[in-house]
Amino acid sequence: MDLISAGQTNGKIYSKALAVAYCQESEEDAVYYVTATGNDCPLHTQCHSIQYYTNVSDWAIDSITLIFLPDEHMLEGSFSIKGMSPVILRGASQSANYSNRLATIKCKYVFITDVFSLSIDNLNFNHIEYSHIHLRDISYGIISQTSAQLLNIKQGYYLTILQSQFIVDYGLGDGISRSSIYLDSRTAVIVINETLISTVNGNCLWLVADFCLEIKVMNSRMTCSKGLNIRATASCPAATSIEFNNATIDNSMEAARYSYEAQIGVTYNGNVSFTDIKLVNVGQLSLTSVGTLSLSRVSITDTSGGLQIDKCGHEVNLFDVSVISTTHIGLYISNCNREGSINLTRVYISQNHRSGLELYNVQRKVFIDNCTISNNNNSGLYASSNTELVFAGHPSTIANNYSPANGGGMWINENARITLYTPVKFINNTAKGYGGAIYIAHNRISPPYPLAANCTISNFYYSSNESYFQNNFGGISGNDIYGGLYWDCTYYPPLDEIPLIVISYQRRFNLKCDDISLLTSFSSHITTDPVIVCMCSNESTTNCSNRIINRVIYPGQSVSLLLATVGVCGGISLGELVTSGSSDIDVSLGDTNQQTNGKLCKKFTYKIQPNHNSKGGEISLRHKAYSGEDIFAGSDLKINITFLMCPHGLVLSSDTCQCNSAIENIKGTQCSIDWLPHPIKRSGNNWLSHHNEYNCTMAHGNCPFDYCNTSTVYLNLTHPDLQCTNGRSGTLCGKCKPGLSLMLGSNHCQSCDNKYLSLLIPFILGGLALVVFLLVCNLTVSVGSINGLLFYANIIKLNEAALLPNGSSIPVLSQFIAWLNLDLGIQTCFFNGLDGYWKTWLQFGFSLMLIAAIIACCKFSSKLSHMFGRNVVAVLSTLIFMAHSKLLLAIRNVLMLAILKCGDKQWYVWSIDGTIGYLSPIHLPLFIFSLIVMLIGLVYTMSIFSSQWMTKFCGKHCHSSWDPFYRLKPFIDSYTGPYTDKYRYWTGLLLLVRLLLTAIFSYSTGTVPQINSYIVALVAFILLIFSRGVYRRKGINLLEYLYLFNLGLLSLLNSLSDHMEFSYYVTSVITAGSISLSLLAFIATVIAHIIMKTKKANSCSSTHCSNKNNHKVLAYQDSLNEEEMYSPADIVNRRESLIYQF
Repeated sequence: MDLISAGQTNGKIYSKALAVAYCQESEEDAVYYVTATGNDCPLHTQCHSIQYYTNVSDWAIDSITLIFLPDEHMLEGSFSIKGMSPVILRGASQSANYSNRLATIKCKYVFITDVFSLSIDNLNFNHIEYSHIHLRDISYGIISQTSAQLLNIKQGYYLTILQSQFIVDYGLGDGISRSSIYLDSRTAVIVINETLISTVNGNCLWLVADFCLEIKVMNSRMTCSKGLNIRATASCPAATSIEFNNATIDNSMEAARYSYEAQIGVTYNGNVSFTDIKLVNVGQLSLTSVGTLSLSRVSITDTSGGLQIDKCGHEVNLFDVSVISTTHIGLYISNCNREGSINLTRVYISQNHRSGLELYNVQRKVFIDNCTISNNNNSGLYASSNTELVFAGHPSTIANNYSPANGGGMWINENARITLYTPVKFINNTAKGYGGAIYIAHNRISPPYPLAANCTISNFYYSSNESYFQNNFGGISGNDIYGGLYWDCTYYPPLDEIPLIVISYQRRFNLKCDDISLLTSFSSHITTDPVIVCMCSNESTTNCSNRIINRVIYPGQSVSLLLATVGVCGGISLGELVTSGSSDIDVSLGDTNQQTNGKLCKKFTYKIQPNHNSKGGEISLRHKAYSGEDIFAGSDLKINITFLMCPHGLVLSSDTCQCNSAIENIKGTQCSIDWLPHPIKRSGNNWLSHHNEYNCTMAHGNCPFDYCNTSTVYLNLTHPDLQCTNGRSGTLCGKCKPGLSLMLGSNHCQSCDNKYLSLLIPFILGGLALVVFLLVCNLTVSVGSINGLLFYANIIKLNEAALLPNGSSIPVLSQFIAWLNLDLGIQTCFFNGLDGYWKTWLQFGFSLMLIAAIIACCKFSSKLSHMFGRNVVAVLSTLIFMAHSKLLLAIRNVLMLAILKCGDKQWYVWSIDGTIGYLSPIHLPLFIFSLIVMLIGLVYTMSIFSSQWMTKFCGKHCHSSWDPFYRLKPFIDSYTGPYTDKYRYWTGLLLLVRLLLTAIFSYSTGTVPQINSYIVALVAFILLIFSRGVYRRKGINLLEYLYLFNLGLLSLLNSLSDHMEFSYYVTSVITAGSISLSLLAFIATVIAHIIMKTKKANSCSSTHCSNKNNHKVLAYQDSLNEEEMYSPADIVNRRESLIYQF
């Protein structure tokens, strides 16, 4: 026996014998105490410092027991023991005699060599940096309750490490020798139990054996920040084993999960077993075993490489294994031969950045029972080679996996196959490419394909109610399954049954896979590369049974077909169409992109034209085949084409149907046979129709305002009412549709009944209210304050086609303009059956009856005459003035003529109702009456205009009893009174302007409506220039300027808006702003009139004047002021009775 110590000179001193003075009490029980202080030695014992024992040359016996007393034992060199057995190094037990501290040995190295039996217990080895405990040639050894840093074992046959810890808190550097525990050479069996192994920068456990190695690691924990947690390599018979039981292996550094450092690697020919193991934040667990590899209740979390099994031997059994959150592949199994099997039971693989489970070159069956593969990137499961995935036992789930390419849930190659003995749930798997749930790399069927080839999927779990696939998504095609071989292949039922060979005769009759029982319940989820072109009933439903389609079309018409390229089992797949046509027709592609949609049916358009006026032909559609791929019989879709004569309004030209000459000459019309069933497009005021009797086209370019839809309308001449608006129909949209009646206040038609006749009462009351309003507010033409407003409102009404397009209405403002024109301003029914003819009569009737009623009431009722007093003529003149424009519009409507041409035929119809012939027995009475009213109106207008000169002429040449201007002087002076003597013609001039504009607009509105605004602007500004000093009162002159300027500015802005092609909204805003300004001016005028009248009444009341005194004052003022003598109010008052005589 030698006890060796290396001093500061690093020399070695060998002790040969032990002095007699130090002999023990018994040679068989040599126990020595080691003290650190020299003050704690037990009585009657050999007790010295560690330095003392290192200087002993010889020991009397081969066995030695060193009991280290608590405290730190310093040694400036190495501590060595060699050639003794047994050797026991033990820290003193804690008791009342000693402190609670462990005995600590602090030296550079500890060498124990050539010891048959070794025991190290209850010691703390505090080495200098990079120092080791070296054990060599130890036959039997146990290390328990010991704390150290590095342990290096060579040729240790049977070793046990129990309840110890090996912790290195400094970097060990590189190299396999830099390990907390390193075993090499002929170590046979090592047991590590309840032990902690930890390093900052190095390996935890490195095991290398030349011939054989059995390892058991139990109830322990290993933490390595950088390096290998466990590395075990040995060539042993299959009967030997490596076992890890109830161990936790982790890493304190987050960076380790992104590298392959701090990993566990086991390469072993024998059996390898991991039970109740927890691995956290390590590189990976890499296992190679020729024998049986078993993992039970193993948890691998936050690693870089997950679990990797390579070159597996007989059996691989994984039970209750979880691999979660790796930066690479979760579970990787590779290079497994055909012997044995792989059994995965209750395996949970989730949240891995690459594939969840990858099987590479696995030539055997993989049994999957109650497993979950979820939330992995780059496919949940990847299998290549001749792997057979057998789902058995309890159902498994493959869910929420993603692939940036193909196969979100599962990717398998052409030689792998799937056998189902239990349901498998594929839920929410996503692939950017093909196969959201499953992608099979082999897709194409190229003849001749050997019948011995394996079919891809066999289902022996016969349940049509089981839902296998839910919410999977394939970006290009195949939400559930894409690819695989399903007919012309062999199915392998359970071993006691004969293999089933499925053949597709002519490769067309098993398209749906309906007769393959092994695909029960999920054949509809299968999609492959296309083998056929099919029509579709809707976006997702194909109809492949009908291979010939008959279409009857017009020449040049485009045929739109909802098509899909379909794979085996009827799933829609991505493909490209190839089109060919017979010599009788020309086929033009609507789009050069003929690629189909991989998930839904897609619409394809083909323009088909006849060759040499042929009556029809044939089109063939097939999918573009891959190189070497067979085109199956009946895979192309044939379309038989028959051509029709062109529809009404179109003629054959350049092998297509185009507009005929009648429609082509109408501005704003176009034709295209592709717009069927409405091949004609028209806009503006155009009206088109077909005359069945003469078989010709009627085209009219001036549809009455608000009758036809001026926006773009597609129509067929057999249904011309499509171009009518507001419920209208018939020739020029002149009638209402059956069951509808024309409404008052607009040209709209609506369902009405006769109860609306009761509106006569509010109409009458409204007329009376108007008269009362004019009387109370003194708003008459004799004052002149509303003359400019009435002219403004009349012109707005004349030009409403431009200012209020499409018959639109501006709330309140439209009613304001309508009331100034004696219109209702609202849309309402009147009686059932009201049409344009009777409505025109009503336009005359309301104005004339209101005027006649006032004259009659004042003539035959002294009370009413007394109530109206001196203002009756002024009010009556105002009503006639307001009705003038309305009567002009009614006369214009009656006289409007429309000429309809149809080939060499033409008809004259009333424009307001195209179903009524012009000057027909129905139209003639209305025509004559309107001429009478027009003649009276012309006399009325010219009388007012010329009164300034005719009064003087008649006064000189006519007797007063025969002088019409003398008898009408009160009436005429109502119009001329507000003006200065020079401009007493101004009211008549404005009436003539209204007359001229009405005549001009009756033509231009339907042909060039844009010019109306220019004309109005020109007229308004001319009148504005010449209206200076027209009225006797300055305030009324300012009002006139305002209305004329407002009218001119509105017309200019409207013209600019039309030229700049602004929207209808902009035009409405401009019009609304202008009318609002006029409405505010009118309100201010009314307020001013009321204030003036109130002041006058208060003044009269304060002086207690009587009617008699008033007359005297007025007479006196008349006599004093010659100019005031001809004021309209006084003239009307003095000559009021003359109007009744007239």
